[in-house]
Amino acid sequence: RERTDEVKRALSNKSKGSVADNRSSGKLDRKELDQRELMDALRKISELAKTVCELTTSVKEKESKIRELEGVATTMKADLSTWKEKFELEQKTSQAVQAEHTKLQIQFMKLTDKLKELEKDNDDLRQDLLHLKAQAADDMNADMRRTKSEWERSLKSQAEFAPTTTTASKTSSLKREATPAIWPSTVVHQFDAHESDVSALCFSPDGTCLATGGSDRVVKVWTLKPDMQSVDPKCAVLSGNKASVMSVQFDPQCRVVLAASNDNTARLWTISEGK
Repeated sequence: RERTDEVKRALSNKSKGSVADNRSSGKLDRKELDQRELMDALRKISELAKTVCELTTSVKEKESKIRELEGVATTMKADLSTWKEKFELEQKTSQAVQAEHTKLQIQFMKLTDKLKELEKDNDDLRQDLLHLKAQAADDMNADMRRTKSEWERSLKSQAEFAPTTTTASKTSSLKREATPAIWPSTVVHQFDAHESDVSALCFSPDGTCLATGGSDRVVKVWTLKPDMQSVDPKCAVLSGNKASVMSVQFDPQCRVVLAASNDNTARLWTISEGK
């Protein structure tokens, strides 16, 4: 309409002097202008239609993307709910484990206190046992001295009341019989050889080792110290018997030990290899 008005004004200004002559040409120009405007309008409509199609396509793509994102969001919500349930379950399990750990820790502390008490009682019993062993050794020494004294008095009494003979052979024989024997009177060294009763022992022919066997089904070979009055704490342990060891014996070369036990077997051990 604006263009039409402009054309009308232009035509009006040009045709003021000759209105009548130019009527036919004005009609033609107006028709051309109308056609041009129509073409412009159709072109704009086409452009707008194209734009509408593009926008429609874009909207559909965005709607599809939105639906896809909504599906992802739904899946994520389901996963979140599942993980939340798992987290709550793990939290409950952790609380239960923590409570059990606390309970076990309390029990451990109680057992530790009880162990300390038992260790103290064990120390007291060990001291009492050592005292009893020392007392038993002293009593044994006293018994040996008393037995020796009684035996010497008996020999002396027999020698006083024995008949006198004139033959030299009988006199020398009586002197030999009256010679007092050597009795052990003092414990030189005492050590714990086995965990239970000691049932067998034997010195090696060269006098450097001592083999012991006991009810703990073990044979031990001890090395005697040079003073011959004590043993080395380290020993060879020969295990494998199924019953108490009742007899042990060295070979002449002191290389093997023969042990007999109550399981009806005799085992020959190599000292150096412990087999």
